[in-house]
Amino acid sequence: MNIKYRADIDGLRAIAVILVIFFHLDNRLIPSGFIGVDIFFVISGFLISLIIKTSLLQGHFSFGDFYIRRLWRLQPLYLFVLVAVLVISGIFYLPSDYLDITNSEKYASAFLSNKYFARATTSYAAQDALFLPLLHTWSLAIEWQWYLFLPFVLYFLHKINHKEKINNFYFIVFITIISFSLVLVYQKDQPKNYYYFSTRIFEFMLGACVAYLPVKVIINQRVNSVISLIALGVIFWIAAQKDVIAGYPNFNTLYVCLSVALIIYTGQHGSIIQKVLSLKPIVIIGLLSYSLYLWHWPLFAIARYIGVFNTEIQKGLFLALTFLLSIFSYLLIEKPFRRKRLNFKYSITLLFVIPILLALGLNALNEKYHGFGVRLGQNYVNLENKLNQFDYPNRGNCMNFQASDPDKMCHIGKVGSQKKAFLLGDSHANHFWGFMDILGKDAELDVYAQATSSCITIPNIYLYDWSNHKNTVYQRCYDQTAKYYQIIKHNRFDYVIFGQVWNNYASNHVINKIGDKRTVEASRQRVEKSMREALDIIVATGAKPVFIKTVYSMPSGFMTCFYENAKLRKDFADNNCNPKNYKGEGNTWMNQLFAKLKQDYPSLIIIDPKDVQCDKDTCLTDIEGVPVYRDVGHITDYASTIFGMMYINKMGNPFKENQ
Repeated sequence: MNIKYRADIDGLRAIAVILVIFFHLDNRLIPSGFIGVDIFFVISGFLISLIIKTSLLQGHFSFGDFYIRRLWRLQPLYLFVLVAVLVISGIFYLPSDYLDITNSEKYASAFLSNKYFARATTSYAAQDALFLPLLHTWSLAIEWQWYLFLPFVLYFLHKINHKEKINNFYFIVFITIISFSLVLVYQKDQPKNYYYFSTRIFEFMLGACVAYLPVKVIINQRVNSVISLIALGVIFWIAAQKDVIAGYPNFNTLYVCLSVALIIYTGQHGSIIQKVLSLKPIVIIGLLSYSLYLWHWPLFAIARYIGVFNTEIQKGLFLALTFLLSIFSYLLIEKPFRRKRLNFKYSITLLFVIPILLALGLNALNEKYHGFGVRLGQNYVNLENKLNQFDYPNRGNCMNFQASDPDKMCHIGKVGSQKKAFLLGDSHANHFWGFMDILGKDAELDVYAQATSSCITIPNIYLYDWSNHKNTVYQRCYDQTAKYYQIIKHNRFDYVIFGQVWNNYASNHVINKIGDKRTVEASRQRVEKSMREALDIIVATGAKPVFIKTVYSMPSGFMTCFYENAKLRKDFADNNCNPKNYKGEGNTWMNQLFAKLKQDYPSLIIIDPKDVQCDKDTCLTDIEGVPVYRDVGHITDYASTIFGMMYINKMGNPFKENQ
């Protein structure tokens, strides 16, 4: 099998990895640099298809040999990085986060991490993805899924068409067109479709199209240069755009991949871009691209997690460390192991089966021992014990109607009492479980609790272009809200209690129907009308409506500040991560609306947890060294429960006073 080495392909790899690294370093530098992964996919489609095509035509293609070469080319360094991540994150990551690490290791070792991260993150570039050191393995999982799929397709096409002398190029083009149609089909499943293998097939297939072109037309070099310059310009232009990631992959992906295919094709016949990409410094970066890709994200993610990735100097140091590690791993792992060869059985066992079994075993142990909190020292163990004092294992299941048996799983307070309440809202209703459990027990009130994430649960409105629902309505919110009002109408509740991030919905995202004018003022009018409809329905059933206001929002950098004590084995200090700048909520539009509704609906009860969380210019961010916040938007079960106790002591129990 003789395939001519092309230095410009390595140069193209250099462009891809530089785009990705600088996007991850600081997305203000290259707002859409994630398209570098698409460049890798097209290159892979071209090279792997060319290798298989050449072997088939020469009559010595072997599935075993193909997979042995791929395993020894990719797995040694990949497995080394997995182990390094496991060790380094084991030093710094908190137990719940370390559980995420070993869980992602399990999927990464089985080439299924794209499926895992589709479930585990809200989107690829979301805040909750920044600290996941194996997030970047989603693309390698897709690469391996491609390797499992492609050889059999090309082998099948070769066998059925070889005798008929039919050129496989047209079948490849047909598959490419069909596979791009899957992108359009899965647009409804944003943003998870970013990770789907099915939405990425066309990218590899465009590379395969170049490999299978039937006639290599010799184009004038000047024309070649113009085409390749335009193609590279398109890539850089899209990389520089903001908000490209919304709905990605999409037509922007197609433009990038077509441009890469054109650069590869024109490079076969010589062009100015081919010459530039073949320059030695660029080629060297391309040769290091696999190591650079594998190392950069774990280093950046762990540094962010520890809190040492904030200044330009810190980022520069980790960028330099990335290059240093990549040079060593290329010379000491990549190059030597490329030449290693064991037979298929031993290769698959050593590089695939054993790593999966070890990852499964380690993850099972980690789950059994709850993330091995003892790693972080006795101070952290004491903190964890306090957090576990008040734990509601069913709380997370009572979101989005996920509970298998809500009548058993989703009741708090004095369960079985004749007095009944319904707690509903967005995820803030869910984080008030401890608060309402304490008030419910004290007032002998059975509280049935349900919630829908990021949803204002008031009737006959839609949230449009909201959160991940780009240019469409949040249908689940509307449908589940309708269920809530059926529950209210068909049950005899004494109280209906709302927990919401109220001010989030005072924006321009509320409509009654598709096509409604969207302004902040119009949205607020719709919210007020809908809240009055909700109150009318509740009052008509004989129940008392209750609004729970939001807690004091987590100060910027709180989690990094607070848990730095655990990560760096320091003592915990009380409330030392909270800036003393609380000035109260002020007279917000939502507070004005609450006052108006209270006047018009005298039975309305308004509860403000800040009455106990905040005092003068300071709000509690930890309680006796235990954090108030579970994440950027939610409080812990411990804080929720303690706030309930504090509220009764300071303000009394509103469910007793309003009987």
